[in-house]
Amino acid sequence: MFIKSLLETITPHQSRAQRDNDLIYHQDVPPSSALLAIQEAKLVTPTIPKGLVNPSIILLSTRPLFSDLVSWGAREAISKWCNVAYLNYT
Repeated sequence: MFIKSLLETITPHQSRAQRDNDLIYHQDVPPSSALLAIQEAKLVTPTIPKGLVNPSIILLSTRPLFSDLVSWGAREAISKWCNVAYLNYT
């Protein structure tokens, strides 16, 4: 029942949309091989403010900026992995 009423609602809108589409777009879409290649354009130049070239000076620390956001479990897992990696490669 729901599908039937939905179909009755959608069908007139679909035919109207198709008619509008046929009116608006008179030209066929060309194949991609017929289109010109889009040329590269440099729109902006990246610049780093002088104060951020060396962030450890501003932060007064060499610790990663968001290191306190890492959970205890993640820190423990990283620590254990580092210990295992150190033992395996020494």
